[in-house]
Amino acid sequence: MIEKELIIKEKEIKKQAEIEGITHFASGVAVINKGKVLLVRREINDFLGGNYEIPGGGIEDGETFIEGATRELKEETNLDVKEVITLFDGFDYSTSTKPKVRQINFLVTTYTYDVILSDEHDAFIWADKKDLNSVTMTEKMLKCTHDALNLAIEFQSRI
Repeated sequence: MIEKELIIKEKEIKKQAEIEGITHFASGVAVINKGKVLLVRREINDFLGGNYEIPGGGIEDGETFIEGATRELKEETNLDVKEVITLFDGFDYSTSTKPKVRQINFLVTTYTYDVILSDEHDAFIWADKKDLNSVTMTEKMLKCTHDALNLAIEFQSRI
């Protein structure tokens, strides 16, 4: 999906979210390397501490979804997005300070796979579908991770 299409899709997503009372947006960024997805583990004292997730985080005011996803991936893993392959289904959640958050997910390629974690996460793994059975994560993130791995098969010529 080219960036122009993603910008059009972003407008549609925002319009629908407003109708549904969504107050904030977050990004999720799926990076695939050799059939495995990058998962990072949240610091134990953080929201959902100890859980694995794809990298990502809050979209800041004035950022597009792609800009926020790219920034979050860089901040959390030191990886730079080479290409946004596609947007895929996210999910809604809430925190103590954000009542209705919608996570928007992207499948991307990066220039390297040399992960350097920020302080927000204390570990990372590259996981395939069988590995996911032994990884601590929310049900929503598990579905999201499976979706990313399935999309990687669909777009394997570009990854």
